[in-house]
Amino acid sequence: MENMNNIQPIMWSNKSDKYEMNISTFTKEKTSEHHIMIAPQGISNFYEQYQTLKEALLSFILERGKEQCKLIFQRVFFSDITNQSEIISEVDMLKDNEIESTIAWVQQPPLNHTKCTLYAYLIESEEEMKVDTSKAPHHLKIEKAGYTHIWSGKLTSDKNGSSYDQTENIFAEYHRFLESEGFQFAEMCHRTWLYVRDVDTNYQGVVEGRNDYFDTIGLVPSNHFVTSTGIEGRDLDVKKNVLMDAYAVKGLEKSQIKYIHALSHLNPTHEYGVRFERGTAIDFGDRRHIYISGTASIDNKGQIVHPNQIILQADRAMENITALLKEVEATPKNIMQMIIYLRDVADYSIVERYYNEQYPNTPKVIVLAPVCRPGWLIEIECVAIKSIHNPMFKNF
Repeated sequence: MENMNNIQPIMWSNKSDKYEMNISTFTKEKTSEHHIMIAPQGISNFYEQYQTLKEALLSFILERGKEQCKLIFQRVFFSDITNQSEIISEVDMLKDNEIESTIAWVQQPPLNHTKCTLYAYLIESEEEMKVDTSKAPHHLKIEKAGYTHIWSGKLTSDKNGSSYDQTENIFAEYHRFLESEGFQFAEMCHRTWLYVRDVDTNYQGVVEGRNDYFDTIGLVPSNHFVTSTGIEGRDLDVKKNVLMDAYAVKGLEKSQIKYIHALSHLNPTHEYGVRFERGTAIDFGDRRHIYISGTASIDNKGQIVHPNQIILQADRAMENITALLKEVEATPKNIMQMIIYLRDVADYSIVERYYNEQYPNTPKVIVLAPVCRPGWLIEIECVAIKSIHNPMFKNF
């Protein structure tokens, strides 16, 4: 009899003369999850590149069957979002086919010689799943098996001002939205991505704004924080210093959530003045979702390891991620997707070669996005899924 706890993600590719699509699929108990990276190939024109991304994703959905395969979240990494913004709004292939999702845009130039690269997350299930797109493209709600998930994207402040003011405003507005949907921010939001214009200047305001807001809702060192990435990234509106994406789940028991620390390799983030979890694992009856924050070359005293040595920093960052995964009985083989952030474009070739050798089949994208501390040359985040069997909890 098959050991259901040994089910691993399947990695596969779909290539054409116009694009390359790398896919990881985890399937168990009649429900599959797909994490996809799509990059255009052999096209120089931005309009055609972006249209190709949408067409490729639409083709995948229609092939799987749009009644069963639901697009949940898509993030597009753009090279020059200000100049590309008008074309972005023109190319809306998915809406024309009545397929909508949360859409996140960010200027983080892909370093794969394209003007745009697409990451998408899809759920394919034979079981009942209600997808509410009424608040798309900023929010998408999924109800399945007694859980309610909300994926949110392109959240910005409705007020201009400093990165501190905008961060507080974004969290406050997102908090109010969650409450309107019957969610509690402090216990149900499990992942955020904070993109910061000119991170070397504005990141401290983001840190202070988040810290002060978390104080008001009880997210303090004695409790817990939220798994997060804070990185350079730009919205198309030049007045926006901060942009946020987020993920929240309702219907979990506390015993289904574990915050991951890997104290042998990493120190608690509050020790150097920031508030985020290194990682969060969420157990369902049939699988464990693992969200790993942006992770750099750091030791358990909060010090940078291997200054000015890009490959050694890449290796240490993955060692830290491996330690985080091990704490929840997972390994890098469980990783479904990786996003790799570089400070210096000159490091791309050597980093690409390293990750293609070490993790050849894992869907990934490398983007130009300075990390929040100048000495960190690279940061990596990932999502992993591990098969489990826990009859105490409802399946995903």
